[in-house]
Amino acid sequence: MERVNKTLQDRLVKEMRLEGIDTMQQANVYLPTFIDQFNAKFAKDPANPTNLHRSLTELDQLDEIMNWQEERTVSHSLTVQYDRVANILEPKGLAKDLQRKKVRVYDYPDGTVAIKYEGTELPYSVFDKVRQVKQADIVSNKRLGSVFKLVQEQQRVKSIERSKAAPQRRGQKRICNDTYRQINPAAISIE
Repeated sequence: MERVNKTLQDRLVKEMRLEGIDTMQQANVYLPTFIDQFNAKFAKDPANPTNLHRSLTELDQLDEIMNWQEERTVSHSLTVQYDRVANILEPKGLAKDLQRKKVRVYDYPDGTVAIKYEGTELPYSVFDKVRQVKQADIVSNKRLGSVFKLVQEQQRVKSIERSKAAPQRRGQKRICNDTYRQINPAAISIE
């Protein structure tokens, strides 16, 4: 796979240069043509043309397989830190005895996060440390507007960001060059 990626990266750029493509829109129009040409040149027929993929069953839970998982230790105050967010476990049932024990944080592609101990999901509340003051907060509160503006400016100067080790979830905003940006995974194009 690594060789194919290097080939694609090198060949696609050169082909676009030869075609005189210099905008993203032109590149997106040219891409299907390039894929067809590349496949015609390098594709090989399989040794066995039979499709051996099996269909998914109700037992195949792709969400449980296709997620980011990290192990974390529960603090004495029943909090679990993950991606600069303090997740506060509800002190009832199984969770009240989990101090200093390892739990697993499941970060799903749809943006939800679950905390589980030995397969049992634990209820929790969230304290987000990267929360930002929005312009609507400043405008809607006449008395605290100047305070909110000061806080917003301090947050901009500090430029606190989410962890780059964890995957970016849909709906999660990161601070990039003092502006907010949200990546749309459905709009994949050449940049």
